[in-house]
Amino acid sequence: MNYMKNSVLTKLFGKFVNDRQLVLKKLRRVLIAIITISLVVYVAYLGNLYVDYHFVQKDQINIYLDGIGKELIEQSSNNTELISNIILWQRDYFISPKTNSFDTFDSAFENRYLRPNTPDPLWSIYLKKASCGELACVFGDLVTRTGLTYRPVYTTGFIDPYRMTVNNHAWSEVQLESGEWVIADVGFNAFPPINQSIFYSQYHFLMGPIFYVENETHFNNMESYIPNTQKVIIHALRNGKDITGGLIYVNLHYNGSSLLMGMPYKTNESGMAEVTLGVYDGVTYTIGVIEPETKDYTFRSNILLGADTGITEITLDEWNTSNKLIGGYILFILIIVFIGEVLIVIDINFFKLIQNISR
Repeated sequence: MNYMKNSVLTKLFGKFVNDRQLVLKKLRRVLIAIITISLVVYVAYLGNLYVDYHFVQKDQINIYLDGIGKELIEQSSNNTELISNIILWQRDYFISPKTNSFDTFDSAFENRYLRPNTPDPLWSIYLKKASCGELACVFGDLVTRTGLTYRPVYTTGFIDPYRMTVNNHAWSEVQLESGEWVIADVGFNAFPPINQSIFYSQYHFLMGPIFYVENETHFNNMESYIPNTQKVIIHALRNGKDITGGLIYVNLHYNGSSLLMGMPYKTNESGMAEVTLGVYDGVTYTIGVIEPETKDYTFRSNILLGADTGITEITLDEWNTSNKLIGGYILFILIIVFIGEVLIVIDINFFKLIQNISR
């Protein structure tokens, strides 16, 4: 009797297992079908965008922007008006009526596949999507069409002390008839008579280093935007020798938040470099140099600026081994230990096999 019960239970359990496996197999097929269809739709969507842009719309957008440039020139009596008209046109074009904000490349998908490595102003116009960098790129395209002289400007980062958020930003400067360079920022709706102090005086941002770019060279522009600044001269040494080509980084610390920023230049042949930083209440800095080959690093923390001289000199000569290098050493040791254990097991089993054969 017990045997029959066990036999029935075994059959029921076997049927349950088989049914479960069948259901799982069907679910896997459905899941594979959904993924395949999603990929096909996704590739078709991207393909349609790129084909439509490059072979249909791009030339039309170029003609369209030429017309916009001419209209804006006709509406403006001087360069100051022209700057404001370009910015207002961009804001009207890019700000979504539904959200009353800029449509940007927010999702990981858009950042990965729709946002080009090098900003293309015509592509941004086509998608009607633009973050600060793309807005500045479109602005540069339009001012060039209208005959104005401009230069890109950016900050390596800033902290908003009220929201306690960290971000970066890019904008432009345009040269007026007088030769003066003025701010032109589509994202913050900033143009003359608004001046460069807007980020600090109006928003109270704790700005990292600010640079303008000319002929692919990055120039310090901090004094134009921040009322109190200080130059820091860095000297990187290792075993008494100057570190050439060291990568420079700055960490801005405020109220528990930190902003890590890489600088667009390296230490020179004498191991020297300089960076201009903002002097803010409650802010300290960490300044460091990374050796390009070994990735070893040296730094000094808790740097408080505000000395009367306006210049601070620091020597960096106490080096730390790169975490990557330490991780590599640990991984190498673990591999050696694992191989050793495997060899020991193989050796023991081989010895037992020989013993059994000899018997």
